[in-house]
Amino acid sequence: METQSRIKIEVTQASYNEIKKSIIQETKFLRVDINSKELKLKSARTVLIDGNEVKLTRKALQELTSIFGVSQTFYSTINRSFGEDTELTNALFSAIKGKTSTIITFVFNLQSNEIVKIYVAGTKLISDAQYFDTIEKVIANSPGTEMRNIDVLQNGDITCTLVNPKMEFQIGNMSQEVFTMGTTLDFINNELRSSFFTERLWCSNGARITDKLCTRSVKVGKDVPEFMEALKSSDFQIHSMQEFEKRVNRLINTTASLKEVLDTENRLVNLLGKGVESEILMARFDARNLRFAFGPEYMMRTDIHQYLKTNLTMWDVVNQVTAMSSYIEQNRLLLDAKVNTTLQIIGGDLLFRNPLLPPNNIRQLYN
Repeated sequence: METQSRIKIEVTQASYNEIKKSIIQETKFLRVDINSKELKLKSARTVLIDGNEVKLTRKALQELTSIFGVSQTFYSTINRSFGEDTELTNALFSAIKGKTSTIITFVFNLQSNEIVKIYVAGTKLISDAQYFDTIEKVIANSPGTEMRNIDVLQNGDITCTLVNPKMEFQIGNMSQEVFTMGTTLDFINNELRSSFFTERLWCSNGARITDKLCTRSVKVGKDVPEFMEALKSSDFQIHSMQEFEKRVNRLINTTASLKEVLDTENRLVNLLGKGVESEILMARFDARNLRFAFGPEYMMRTDIHQYLKTNLTMWDVVNQVTAMSSYIEQNRLLLDAKVNTTLQIIGGDLLFRNPLLPPNNIRQLYN
């Protein structure tokens, strides 16, 4: 295999220790247990805790209604009136009060000054300390493993990516398609999840493969030990690598349709929103150039976009998306951690999605 220099992205021990300390000591997220019978709602947007008015995020409100079995229809009605003092607030309050007394844990984001997560006390899969202990055990079990990134999301969930530079693989004889293997270890929505992660050596573009073929997860506490044992096995990584290689070989030989490029652009715009950072990142994606090249006549014909070939392969599209993530990491753009993670997931999704156009290297009986 041809040796290539690796653009290294790594979390320092000091940074890791700081993040771990802030979570375990609750200097960024404070957890407060409250008896549901003592819960006071001022509106669908706010609750009263010790006489203090505290805001709820939409997600936290949804979690609260879910705990007490409030119907999805009723929740949707309240959600449309989010932030307003209406009769619906009183109806929600009555629904909660009418249930059996329950101890609820409120997760308070000290920086945004709002409640970002709500769950029944004692139901957390593992403690935060156990999560960090899991990361450290995985690293200790695989010599050479490095922490590529670790991010704490706005609701206190944690996502981490580990890579091992010693675990390289090359696709065919293509010198630029050399990768290192890795894994993600995420504590998201009270679920411990691990997905296959690959990093392209020459540009450090990383993709999270969340397809079911390359992901394992655990939601029940008694299954955590088995999950941990599975992480130590190389079988999962080897299987995921083989599936990844199949997809790359296919996408390298598959032309992207105009629809696929524009659909991806739409996902990126919805994720990135507006602002200077968004403009910088979107300038790295070829959709604008294609709009100009096709012109108004073709752009207006949305019904045929899926049949129009572009000058990109689907592998090009994947790499343009993951290059945005790499750019964020290398230039330390001040974006929500979830943006970077989602870019890597979009890249992985595109890898495992069935392309609209057939591979160019398949011999056709009829043209």
